Amino acid sequence: MAIRKKIIYDHNNDRFVGYCDFGGIQVECQETPATEALVFMLVCLNGKWKWPIGYFLQAKSTASIQAGLVTTAITMAHSIGLRIWSVTCDGTSTNYSTMSLLGCKISSCYSEIVEYFLIPEIDQKIRYVPDSCHKLKISSKCFGHLQKV
Repeated sequence: MAIRKKIIYDHNNDRFVGYCDFGGIQVECQETPATEALVFMLVCLNGKWKWPIGYFLQAKSTASIQAGLVTTAITMAHSIGLRIWSVTCDGTSTNYSTMSLLGCKISSCYSEIVEYFLIPEIDQKIRYVPDSCHKLKISSKCFGHLQKV
């Protein structure tokens, strides 16, 4: 999610905020202003709740960083008794690379597709489900742009 790049001083904590922040994990230079928020959310399959479990302020993270964050979020949720069935994200190249690093194989050939990944501490397949609403929105914009008048 895009956020406005702005550095402000927090008087209560006596520090500047608005820089990249991965919750104490040193990934990017701390002097880099954040332009995006990577948000993790749990959504119930058989109920009506959604629960944000974490966010990370970033400028542009790599697929390996995102893969580590996804693995950590799933492992932490599993450790408190939640069962994670799938991961959904939009179709950016970084997200596809993240899923590939986790073990999914997204290919043009149907017989070669692997739509799940495994985490060693968890004995179950975790499916990758692309965000179909986002795909439809992109397709609609593309058709509108290519329409000849």
